[in-house]
Amino acid sequence: MHELKPRLSRKLKMELVNNVKGKVEAEVDADKILNVIFNFVDNAIKYTESGKISIVLEKDQQKIIVRIKDTGIGLSAEDKEKVFSKFFRSKDVLAAVGRSGTGLGLYIAAKFVAGHNGEIWCDSPGKDQGSEFGFSVPLKQAVKVTQVEA
Repeated sequence: MHELKPRLSRKLKMELVNNVKGKVEAEVDADKILNVIFNFVDNAIKYTESGKISIVLEKDQQKIIVRIKDTGIGLSAEDKEKVFSKFFRSKDVLAAVGRSGTGLGLYIAAKFVAGHNGEIWCDSPGKDQGSEFGFSVPLKQAVKVTQVEA
């Protein structure tokens, strides 16, 4: 968040919403998970001219959940289906920000999350209605020790 904050326009605010109480542990490759978060936040900045970006941290009994919500250009239903595909670039994205990008960022993010036995998703009510990109990874499980008598 601190690395990307200088790229925000004056019309765009970013907030961290930490709904996690206490210590949470997950066994992850920190570089890969940070890459996923960076990619989601970077995209939110690129495709949100004004409004707000929220980085939301949550957990349930089995996983930690990260959601990046924005008030940007949103996604059509058709694009939501393809957004994690290799080399995919939405026509709306091309119109909004030009032809920069390879269409690999979200594909790689999906591979990183899958490698952690996690889930990844995107949601949007439609064009110009913002979007949410999120993922979850399993919490670290406590090791069960069984005593065996010889």
